Amino acid sequence: MSFRGIIRLSATISLLAVAFCHGQTTASCTYSTFKPPHGYVGANLNGVNDHTAMVGTVIYEPNPYSLYYYGLIRYSNGNMNVYNYPNAVQTFLTRQNYAGVTVGYFEDGVGQFHGMVKSGKHAVVVDYPAAGKPNTFLTGINQGGTIVGRYLTYVKEKPYFSGFERHNGKFSRIWYPNSTDTEPQAINGNGVVAGWYTDSPRNQGYTFFRGFLLHNGTYKELDDPQGRRALGTQLNDVNAVGVIAGNYVTSDSNGENQLNGFIYENGAFENLAYPGAISTAALGINDHKTVVGIARVPPSDSYTFIPFKAQCN
Repeated sequence: MSFRGIIRLSATISLLAVAFCHGQTTASCTYSTFKPPHGYVGANLNGVNDHTAMVGTVIYEPNPYSLYYYGLIRYSNGNMNVYNYPNAVQTFLTRQNYAGVTVGYFEDGVGQFHGMVKSGKHAVVVDYPAAGKPNTFLTGINQGGTIVGRYLTYVKEKPYFSGFERHNGKFSRIWYPNSTDTEPQAINGNGVVAGWYTDSPRNQGYTFFRGFLLHNGTYKELDDPQGRRALGTQLNDVNAVGVIAGNYVTSDSNGENQLNGFIYENGAFENLAYPGAISTAALGINDHKTVVGIARVPPSDSYTFIPFKAQCN
């Protein structure tokens, strides 16, 4: 797979979904969706703040042979704003904190990816300072402005993701011990980082994901039991009281990774199920237990995805 293909897969993994697997109780949630802005063929939600403003991407398809992603902000009143970093090929928004500061990443004209922080009309580049000009992806920001993300480097021509935290302008590496990839996805106001890692060998032919939490330098593994019987667990977001949104990973008949959403609270996992959907993927959660993500809806023979917001009890 080409570098661009690797990044496209990473950036759009939230568009992969799976048939609902029984065995865990289902969370009680009220679901809603919306249509993308005029001129765009689809939308995806990655994060939601405590004002219920949501961020993600919209899909622009100027012709059958071209596909681009631009950042999307959907405000609590339903208004939407599409954003592309100046001169970028495409832009992805991942999280927005209570103060309205948004993080994400963009692709430049030569295929390199850069982290970005947007506040109001202003945006700045934030790249991990490592040799080789690594590609940087910002994935989370908390109320105090601490950021987490990942950067891509190559070892013997093979790509590896390593995580980092940026606090008060200083970077520190996040690397789950003995992992081959570590990908932080979010950080809450208490400094708890949620994400996933893998220790799968590169020649294994498939990847097994393991969810992790990091707090005060201590790592803790957290896996959905359904994921342990399949391809593992990905933790995507954690709110101020420790409620987690994530997915357990399975494989479809074509061998592709597919995501199954859950909420983890008080030691228990509950599945998410958008009404009538074939599958539901959870990508973000706020302190009011509002979950956002993407659901796959019938017909089952096509990839029809819709963004959703779920208010869970």
